[in-house]
Amino acid sequence: MQQTLKQIEIVLEEKIPQFIKMLNPPATESDFEALEAVIGSKLPEAFKTFYRWHNGQNRSPYVAFHIETHEILMPIEEIIEWYEELN
Repeated sequence: MQQTLKQIEIVLEEKIPQFIKMLNPPATESDFEALEAVIGSKLPEAFKTFYRWHNGQNRSPYVAFHIETHEILMPIEEIIEWYEELN
C-alpha cells in the first residue's frame, strides 16, 4: 500500500498541486485510539496505513478530492464528530 500511496501523491502533485498542499500531516496513534474508543472497535490496518499517509485534508480553501462528486478526505477528528452526531 505504501507504494500505491506514493504513486497517488505523485499523480496529485502533477494533476492537482493545489490539492496536495491541503493534505494534513499523518494521523497519530492517539488519533486512532480516539476513533476506536468512539466506535467501540479496532480499525482495520489498511485504514491506519492510509491515514498515516495524511490525516484527511484541510477544507479551506476548498479543493475536492473527487472533482465530480466534491468528496473530501475527512480528518479523523471530523470522522469522530460526524459519528457522534449520527449516533
